[in-house]
Amino acid sequence: MTKERITGLMIIGLFLILFSEFFLNYDGIDLIRSYGKKQNKIAEDYENSFFFDEESLIGKSDWIIQIAAFESIEESMNLARKLEKSGYQAYITRREISEKVIYRVRVFGLTSKTKSDKKFKELKEMGFSPTLIRDGYAL
Repeated sequence: MTKERITGLMIIGLFLILFSEFFLNYDGIDLIRSYGKKQNKIAEDYENSFFFDEESLIGKSDWIIQIAAFESIEESMNLARKLEKSGYQAYITRREISEKVIYRVRVFGLTSKTKSDKKFKELKEMGFSPTLIRDGYAL
């Protein structure tokens, strides 16, 4: 390379650095960071949408179907997502039993025995081993 090309590249590089420093003020980086934070918050809100205080749900539903219980929150979240995609209103409760934390995946919103039996059969056909809970018992 000739001296003129090297000098020209250095001047262009310096110009780009000064331009980004004075005119852009790194707003692009801040925008990327704020976008990432928003996406993380959306993901957290989505995950938290599965967790409920079950005592507050008893009045909304006479029948509850428990699908499964896991020691791993990841497994319970995966199952709740799968149920949501299948059209069920799934939720997760956290319970400590014998010094172990158990995450129970359940379906609510069932107001009659007939509807509950139908959903129960559908869930069995999907390969689950659900348990039907009446009037909030065995929460």
